[in-house]
Amino acid sequence: MIKHGREPDPGRCDTWAVSVDIENMLRRVVGDEFSANSRVEYSTDPKSDYIFRARISDDSGRDVGLRATASWLEANIWGLDPNPKVVVGATFFDEDDDEPYKEALLRSLARVLRAYLDGRGHVERRKSLLLHRWKPHYLVSIDGMEWRFSHRTAQMHYPDSPGSDF
Repeated sequence: MIKHGREPDPGRCDTWAVSVDIENMLRRVVGDEFSANSRVEYSTDPKSDYIFRARISDDSGRDVGLRATASWLEANIWGLDPNPKVVVGATFFDEDDDEPYKEALLRSLARVLRAYLDGRGHVERRKSLLLHRWKPHYLVSIDGMEWRFSHRTAQMHYPDSPGSDF
């Protein structure tokens, strides 16, 4: 099957041979982790139909999003910086087809975003090294672990993998 004018590449990680249903997993996690008062818009990336997105907002005007593929999961927070191009977030990389573990990764990102929507955590401003401009960092403690999202870096915690020795 030719998709978007190209032959499928088995080495490429998109929808060719994915055993995990990423779209339904994203919908399940968002439905479980966010309140009924949250507004959710689901979509796929217009350029890459294997990237599934959920944009979540609430009545306070806060705006967050989750993106998911077979190989990476991403959380974003918009509006912390006056420059709309500055997005604060984090990305987990996981190319395994272990659906429960991938869902645990996505849930952990969703919990951080929900904490932001609920008004927990705080925003720090730190000066960037190169441009000497103040950049936002979102910090929150969840289940005793400190999470930090910033424009280019993040402090995250991988959940314990089932069957992992460490």
